[in-house]
Order: sequence, then C-alpha cells, then structure tokens
Amino acid sequence: MVKQALRLNPSLAHDELIEMCGVLWNGAVHEQRMAAVEVLVARPESGDLERHVVDRRSAREAKTWALVDDLARKVVASLAVHDACVLDTLDRWVVDRDFWVRRAAVLALGQLLGQGRGLDRFLRYATSYSVKPSSSSARRSVGWRVRLVAAIQVKCRSGCVAILSE
Repeated sequence: MVKQALRLNPSLAHDELIEMCGVLWNGAVHEQRMAAVEVLVARPESGDLERHVVDRRSAREAKTWALVDDLARKVVASLAVHDACVLDTLDRWVVDRDFWVRRAAVLALGQLLGQGRGLDRFLRYATSYSVKPSSSSARRSVGWRVRLVAAIQVKCRSGCVAILSE
C-alpha cells in the first residue's frame, strides 16, 4: 500500500515525505509506524538524521526488532554509506543507555561492512562495554555482523590469493 501510494505520488517533496513519516510515526500504532519505515525504505534520502524522522527517539520508541532493524539496516545504513556525518551520529547512538538505540547503531553498519568499509568502527562497537551482548537478541545482532565481516574477509583473502597465484 505504501509503495503504491509513493508510485501514485512521485513528486512528493522531501519535506512532505518527512511530514508524512512524522504523522505516521506519531500515531503510535505498530502498523502506522511500519508504514513510516516503508516510506523511508522506499525513499531513503528522506530519512534525514538531523530531522525528527529517524533519530534516537525513533529507535527508542519502537522497542521492537520489527521496526528498529529495518530502520537501521535499510534506512540509516543507506545514509551512512553516502554521508560520513551519519557515522558520528552512530558513534553517539552506540553509547546510548537504550538497548534499541545501541542495536540500531550496530546494525546500521551492515552496508558499509558489505562494501569492505567500517570494520574498525564495527569492532569498536562490538567490543565496547555498551554493546556487550546481555540478551540473545543483542548477541544475534552482533553475531550477524561478525558473520558478514568474516564472509567479506574470506572473499578478500580468496581474491588476493587468486591474484598472487597467477
């Protein structure tokens, strides 16, 4: 339904999308918040971290992986790839007192890690006191990223071995 609405209204301006997401998110109903996330996934450039749409408050209020994970992995991660300032924001998020905000910071590094970037930051996040996994959910979020990093490292090493053996 969200994708159809965006297709029917392709000329919605950035501010209009942000306003729409704000209205949907403030409804405090899971389905409305999910619709806000879907708008941001479809138009990630609208997830301006300096605005009220995707911020610590969003992750803190979501209190569920169903919302936080998509916000972090699809929206914030996309912004982090294109704007280094987002990484400064994630550095603040990873030391937040709220578990969901810390989880969002770790998950948001996924696209960077997929490009072979951000490994130092990820290791700093994963080993910091504030993200030490205290629940199975936290262990899984860090574990997913560790597996991704391992797969990238194997691919890089395999490529280097192949080049060196030629």
